[in-house]
This record gives sequence, C-alpha cells and structure tokens, in this order.
Amino acid sequence: MTRTRIILIAAGLLWLAHVGVVVFLGGNGPGPLLSDCIQFALGGVLMFSIIQAEHRSEGMAISFWRLTAVAYALLIAAQALSVYNDFFHKTTISWMNNLLFSFWFVPLAMALFLDPDKQAEKIDTLVTLDFVQAVLVCVAAYVYFFYLPKAESSGELSHEVWAPYFVGYSFVAGAFLLRAAVTRSRDARALFGRMGLFLAISGGVDALWDYGPVQGLHLGSWFDLLWSGLLVIPIAIAATWKQVEAPEVMLDAPRREKRIY
Repeated sequence: MTRTRIILIAAGLLWLAHVGVVVFLGGNGPGPLLSDCIQFALGGVLMFSIIQAEHRSEGMAISFWRLTAVAYALLIAAQALSVYNDFFHKTTISWMNNLLFSFWFVPLAMALFLDPDKQAEKIDTLVTLDFVQAVLVCVAAYVYFFYLPKAESSGELSHEVWAPYFVGYSFVAGAFLLRAAVTRSRDARALFGRMGLFLAISGGVDALWDYGPVQGLHLGSWFDLLWSGLLVIPIAIAATWKQVEAPEVMLDAPRREKRIY
C-alpha cells in the first residue's frame, strides 16, 4: 500500500506540475521542452507501476503486465525521441517518432490471446506468428500512406490513413471490452475491462486531435494535459491492481480448439 500511495502521489504531482507549465509558460520559452520532459517522467512512473503490478501477479496476469510493459516501452521511447528533438531539432527522426506513437499498443493487443484457464504465462507461438504477420501488413500500409502525400507536412500521419487507423484501434479497444464481458475469470474481467475502457478513451483523445476543433495547437498547449492524463490513467490501473484468483494448476488438461473472435 505504501508503494501504491507513492506511485499515485508522484503521478499526481507530475500532472499538477504539467498544469503549471501549461498555465504559466504554454508554448513560450522552455514550455514545450518541459511539457515533453514531464510526460517522459510520467512514463518512467508508469513503467515502475507496471513492474510492481507484475510482481503482485500470477499466471496469465504476469504475461498481461509484461506485454503492457513492452507496449509502454515503445511509447516511452517515442517520448524520449520527442525530448531529443526539442534539443536538436532533427526532422529525420520524425517518421520513427510518429511510427512508435501510432503503433505502441500492438504488444498490448497480444494480451487478447492469453488464456486465463492455463497455468503457463505464455502465448501460443503459431498464434503469435499469425498476429505478427498481420501487424507487418499494417506497418507496411502505414509507411506507404506516410510517404504518399508530398503536399502534407512531414512527420505527421497522412490524412488518407487516419480513418483505417482509428478503425483498427477501435477494434482493439472493442476486443478488450468484449473479452471482459464474456470471460469467467474475475481477474481477466478486471484487466481487460479497465484497459479496454482506457483504450477507448485514448482513441477518443487521438480522434479529437486529428478531427476535432483543436487542430493547429502547438506543443505546450492545454491539450498536452490530455496526453499526460493518458499516462496517469494506466498508472492508476497498474498501481491499484490486486489479483483475487489463484491460477489453477491443470495437469494433463485436454487440448481445446482455439477460438480468437
């Protein structure tokens, strides 16, 4: 409980500091750099909370938090590139930065293939390979649309790929919520339900940025508080996670048909 309080207090203080930066500096002076640095620090707190959640877990939940850690490692790497770009203004890394920001959630989507009825905290290898192939197709399509429109500003996701991107993102969020609705495991219901709701909120914020009336805002604006808020929410989810079920040890369990809806 002490670590949980420390994590939540640290996240709250960082977010309040971000509010101060936005209110008093905004996009002026060191405001954008401080905004990125605070989000990077929140990413560090998030990673620590995920590791602590994994240590409190057994069975399927261990793999869930490990996949979550990989996903947010990609997001933190993208945030680190943003901080680097604030210092050196390298436009050559913009495409990599945007790619990581766009597909950070892919490892987390692998959690859909975890089976709470099994003791082993692993994912079926063949299912993993199928999923990786599908992701590679998505990345190839992303790169194609990324370079297609020469008239648009570099470093931004092409307008032609916005709609299919949000459709794919909504499918992942919907799949998490569906998994929470149909599972018999209370732990799986808590994990997939909370993260599915969070992914839905995250997709809504992304859509607001791309399609809403906030287009044209620069780094350091009030909208940055929403980005940092999307880090505070999973921090709270991981910090308050408590497993209530012990994984069942099933020796010589019959093999069942895999159904991935």
